[in-house]
Amino acid sequence: MTKNIKTFLLCTALVLPFYATAEQAVPKISIESNQTKLDPAYINAAEKFFNSMNIQDSYAKMIDSSTEMVIRTNPTLVEAKKEIRAFYEKYIGWNNIKEPMIRLYAKYYSISELEEIANFYQTDVGQKTIKLLPVLFKEGQELGMGLVQEHIDELQDIVKKTISQKTQEPKK
Repeated sequence: MTKNIKTFLLCTALVLPFYATAEQAVPKISIESNQTKLDPAYINAAEKFFNSMNIQDSYAKMIDSSTEMVIRTNPTLVEAKKEIRAFYEKYIGWNNIKEPMIRLYAKYYSISELEEIANFYQTDVGQKTIKLLPVLFKEGQELGMGLVQEHIDELQDIVKKTISQKTQEPKK
């Protein structure tokens, strides 16, 4: 199989279990309309939560990272770095995404739950968790990729067998 197919299979194998778990754990609720006024108490709780996580800084780092990734992918765009960063800031900068994020959290958390989480993130263990989450996520991904890679032949056989069966089935 080509390298692209192997990469696709590997990524799919890693992402599906997380997606399935998230789908089961999260209720299906539509986000409130931007026209719906949010309760000021909820806004305050969400802001406390976001501040406890230093989320504004995280978004700034994400914008820098996204900009760098675009330039690494296509080095000829280095001259447009400032404009690319401005694009990301315009659409996913904290000032523009804060209210939609509050609405998103309102789908799943009550005011008291947000306050409880914010209180945790203000502790030493909470701050350590914030710092370690990206590291743990990255290392967990690498661990999972390594385990799947060890058995990629088995996954390829499953895919080949399925494709072979599909191509041999008579068309209805």
